[in-house]
Amino acid sequence: MITNAIAIPFIPPQYQIALMAFIMCLLTTFLIAAISSVKRISIEGVMLFGIALMFAYDSLLTMMQYVASETQLQTLVFWQMGSLDRGSWAKITVLAIVLPIVLLIMMKDAWQLSTLKIGHERAQAMGVNVKRLRIKTLLLVSVITSLAVSFVGAVGFVGLVAPHIARMVLGEDQRYFLPASFLVGAVLLELASIASKSIMPGIILPLTVVMSIIGIPFFIYLIIKKGGRFLMALEINDISVTFDDNVILDNLSLPSIALGEMVAIIGKNGAGKSTLLRHITQNLRQHSHQILLHGNPLTLENIGYLPQDHRISATITVVELLITTLNMGSHSLFAKANSAEKSLQLLKQMGILHLANKVCTELSGGESQMVGLAQAVINQPKVLILDEPTSALDMHNQMKLLDFVRKYSQESQACVLMVIHDLNLAIQYSTKVAALHQGKLFAYGDPITTITPSLIWSVFDVDSHVAIIDERPIVVVKSSNRSQ
Repeated sequence: MITNAIAIPFIPPQYQIALMAFIMCLLTTFLIAAISSVKRISIEGVMLFGIALMFAYDSLLTMMQYVASETQLQTLVFWQMGSLDRGSWAKITVLAIVLPIVLLIMMKDAWQLSTLKIGHERAQAMGVNVKRLRIKTLLLVSVITSLAVSFVGAVGFVGLVAPHIARMVLGEDQRYFLPASFLVGAVLLELASIASKSIMPGIILPLTVVMSIIGIPFFIYLIIKKGGRFLMALEINDISVTFDDNVILDNLSLPSIALGEMVAIIGKNGAGKSTLLRHITQNLRQHSHQILLHGNPLTLENIGYLPQDHRISATITVVELLITTLNMGSHSLFAKANSAEKSLQLLKQMGILHLANKVCTELSGGESQMVGLAQAVINQPKVLILDEPTSALDMHNQMKLLDFVRKYSQESQACVLMVIHDLNLAIQYSTKVAALHQGKLFAYGDPITTITPSLIWSVFDVDSHVAIIDERPIVVVKSSNRSQ
């Protein structure tokens, strides 16, 4: 109907719908891409924008149906339901030419597309032109989507179900994932077309109805399986702290921290790093709206905390300390079942089982720090807060402790906030780094691209060089102040 009103010269009428579909698909894609590039807009905001666009397009379709003639209305309704029976040899020829070309172009970029899965900032650090790759991929996806929709109709859930099936079978390697997604989508549509003619004898069900019967349960399964990973987990907003007339934290906010992320907080002494952690753990009730977990106020029950002063003054054994921590909040005189077994199992996982029967006051500084971490995670918190967790440890035990923290964050899908002074450990272990300077957030992002000589100069007043050794950046200090 639109193409009747807007004739496009030199384009056969049967292909003008495909061209208009491409233009609108491209417009929608780049609108969403533009919105998602705005740093202040969260994933939820992008999703809401997408929903708003969907309702806007639905309104346009409704208007078109309202003013359409009887013949045009039948065409619109039939298109919305989707059907493979609308195919023709001319359309098949177009698809047979375009789809292999698009697939070959995308396969050429398979390695770079795979690199994007480890994060755009990290991919950029590895030499990938992320912006150009995104635009190129969006153009190609718009081409194949517009052709499919204009020729077959609006068939929902194919773009959701097919890629996830391919990913579950073959993983994220784009060399295999891309052609598999094409193939799985085609097979699903063909099976759905057969089912639409077979479910109710004598009645051909719309293709989009059959795909919804398959897609909606699959979508619910993905939500249940991934749980909170669809959401940003931890939000820290508008934190201000003053001591007398000294401003320590000045309206500090951090970007939303996803489940399983480890955020290293770096900065000079007095920058407010430890103050931020103490504020999170000690002022939850007074400032419940500033610190949220899954959209709800963070509670102490969800926090595991290893303070900077980690020495334990209680004259009890390490295993007794852990059993006591496990039973915090219990009103029974008896310990919970398997408390001792859980405590010993944790010590074994951390490689410090030999400390189980040692009295806490007899622990060395490093041993006390390891035991303090065990105490912090024994109740499996969803937010782990570590204030200089490696300060008393030798090189071997630093890596041992951080290896355990990373494993815990990934397996428990816990958010980790840790103050750390060793920038090389921050690069090696964190997924994001937050640099504080003069009470404000100076920089935030992937540690490889964020921790640069420029940042170190600005935040620490130190001249440095970042060397690449075995494909890993290493910070090397040149001088300790600007005058040298």
